[in-house]
Amino acid sequence: MGRMTANTYTTQQAAQRLNVTDSRIRQVLLESRGIGRKHGLAWILTDDDIHRLGLVIGKKSKTPLA
Repeated sequence: MGRMTANTYTTQQAAQRLNVTDSRIRQVLLESRGIGRKHGLAWILTDDDIHRLGLVIGKKSKTPLA
């Protein structure tokens, strides 16, 4: 059976979806443990992570990126 993979996004893509700056996304990620994954210097985010970020920030996510 095949493994399901979630779409992954960068902080810049998440910022675009939430209409905030990427530095605001990184700030919230550092304050909110358990959202996203750190890979080297980059943050890796899933659709669920972006939804949770939106709840923390107080903004609704735009439609997913293609």
